[in-house]
Amino acid sequence: MAIEWPYGDANIAEADAVEAVMRDVMAKHAGTMMGKPIQRPGANQIRFLFVKGVTRKAGVPVVASVRATTELERFVHDSNVEFVLKVSWPLWSELTDEQRESVMFHEWCHCELLDDEPGTLPHDVHEFSAVIEAYGLWDRAQEEMGLAMQPHLPGIEGAEQDADDVDPGLAAAIGDIKDLVDEEGISVTFARRGREATIKGAQAEEQAAGA
Repeated sequence: MAIEWPYGDANIAEADAVEAVMRDVMAKHAGTMMGKPIQRPGANQIRFLFVKGVTRKAGVPVVASVRATTELERFVHDSNVEFVLKVSWPLWSELTDEQRESVMFHEWCHCELLDDEPGTLPHDVHEFSAVIEAYGLWDRAQEEMGLAMQPHLPGIEGAEQDADDVDPGLAAAIGDIKDLVDEEGISVTFARRGREATIKGAQAEEQAAGA
């Protein structure tokens, strides 16, 4: 349940708690942007704000959004703030600590400084799930996303390693046989270059649960 808005009649408030989470995220993930040579802003270059309500995009509630400030805004306000990050208080108050870190990392990934000018980056992958279901991971960005997701997909034992630590060959092999395992309802364990993974079909999981 969302916590009541604590800022009286104001509709916008400084979000120090959000800034604290972002600083933790920056310390934890600096240099782990999937190898992309992109200059990111520091926390002191971002203005963190809570908003009282919930905005929606295409009908979906938006927890947070970030935008680059304009040169005119920075001149008028005599400020070095390069980005404004707004967070929905009702949605933020319902998130776990880990979810809050995920949201902040997501918004930080949007932020780019190019020749000291702020800008926002689009998502790595922009696709419909129906297209991927029909045609698979048909471009490099989707393949990279698939590898990053692989350790977090259900049904794979011993897959807790970081995305950067995933053996691409192992991940590809997992993807190749996953459908077969599901169809046959079996459990398969295989190894490659010293790594092991077990994939369980639905029937094998049911048998293990009943054992």
